[in-house]
Amino acid sequence: MFIIKDRRREKDRGVSHVLKLHIYVIAVVGYITLDKKLPIGPIVFVLGFLPIFALVLVKRQIKSAVPDLIFRSIDTGLLAIPALVGGTFFGVAGAITGGVIGDALTAGIAGFFEGSISTC
Repeated sequence: MFIIKDRRREKDRGVSHVLKLHIYVIAVVGYITLDKKLPIGPIVFVLGFLPIFALVLVKRQIKSAVPDLIFRSIDTGLLAIPALVGGTFFGVAGAITGGVIGDALTAGIAGFFEGSISTC
């Protein structure tokens, strides 16, 4: 019983350290990007691989994370559409509102895919 709890605590500490590392990396990259006025697109693309790096660090198999990765890809990808439309027609407030509405819709849509993949 104590061995299982110790392993869980050790795993939780590992995940906590990886999360802290990701926060530091994103903060430093964000600061450098804004300070040097670098293009955002390629940086966001490269940061998109950060979750896969996290899987490797916590020694989780990528196969077990496929439903989560697909869910997030669909959710985030489709979320951009209503946010862009809202931002185009109504400015910043429209982008925020479109993002909130889009997030609700895409979470429901992506949930169908994640549920069907995880039951396979």
